Amino acid sequence: MRKWLPVCVAIALTVPALAWRAASGSLMPASYRDVVVFGAAVAGAAYLLAWAADALWREPPTPLGVALLAVALVLPESLVTLHLAAQAGREPAYTAYTAASLAGADRILVGLALPLVFLVFIAKSRKDAISLPASTSVDLAFLGTVTFYSFVIYFKSSISLLDSAFLVVVFGLYLWLTVRMSQKQRTAESPGAAARPGTGRRRAVVLGLVLVLSALALVPFVRLFVEALVAVGGTSGGDLFLVQWVAPLVAQAPKIVVAGVLTLRGYGAEALAAMLAARLALGTLLTGALPVVLSLSAGAPRDLVLNSVQREEFLLTCAQALFVVFLLASLRLKAWEALVILLLFITQIVVTDPQVRLIYSVIYVAGSLGLIVLSRVRMRSIVNLIPAATRVIQEGGR
Repeated sequence: MRKWLPVCVAIALTVPALAWRAASGSLMPASYRDVVVFGAAVAGAAYLLAWAADALWREPPTPLGVALLAVALVLPESLVTLHLAAQAGREPAYTAYTAASLAGADRILVGLALPLVFLVFIAKSRKDAISLPASTSVDLAFLGTVTFYSFVIYFKSSISLLDSAFLVVVFGLYLWLTVRMSQKQRTAESPGAAARPGTGRRRAVVLGLVLVLSALALVPFVRLFVEALVAVGGTSGGDLFLVQWVAPLVAQAPKIVVAGVLTLRGYGAEALAAMLAARLALGTLLTGALPVVLSLSAGAPRDLVLNSVQREEFLLTCAQALFVVFLLASLRLKAWEALVILLLFITQIVVTDPQVRLIYSVIYVAGSLGLIVLSRVRMRSIVNLIPAATRVIQEGGR
């Protein structure tokens, strides 16, 4: 019964929102009560989504399972940002909210979720380092490629439809390669697995239904929650802060809980790999979808143009991702490295001065270069990241 308690709590969190929405009939919530009610509903539905995705995850875990789990896990924060992009097509003021939400979701995932999952691993295993599976080199190679391309977006100050095409193709290639790795892995481990009839089909159908219903419930909950944040923040002057940090954190908190549970079950390395795959999904699918949604909403082709403040946020996001890719290129994460990632993230939240935030970007980039200069082993790992990923793909993720 205890294992069903979190699920029951998650369902209970959505009930007040359903009742409140049915009773009020308001399309534009604007009170702190709405923020709490619809925020709880987003968290509850996001947990059910993450729980169902995790339950559908086959053991032993495969690269494809990690990739699909990552896509499901980033859906809540993606819906937040996509809603803002749709609004930006009609109201240009929402462009700032869209850019802020994207930056917040990206940086929370790498700067907070990843080190917190590692801390859970330390508490369980009593070890001060974790070795990542070989297949993680594929995630890091793709994330590194996307990160370098993101610097191009920073310098041209906009995300265009051409960028969208490139980023979606990159994720499509990544997904295709993970499918191939998973097929080779299954063949190597159990040649007859593909011929066996599906077991637990009824369980899979139920979990799939929970997955779909949770995703559908998130759409109206996210819209009402985000509009409540914007309205409440607008009266207090903290709208950008709420959209950048509160909205993504509420959407991602259930994901962090599920990743922690996965770690406690003995899959700490796979949980960290799922975080990296999720970050790749945000940097490709979500980033690439923004100009498309913006253009559809505006009724004409539109780029997501970044102003000076949004450019600094985007640069900081790119620099953080670069640092983490270089740090994990050796497929090993140590306790002090995770603490550095966490401390850099926590301290930057309270800083609002663009000049100081630029210093954080310099720290991340300098740290990335320092990893190459100060450690030959790390330098070889970074240089050989793409060749290593190629070998892993050929060998089926082993």
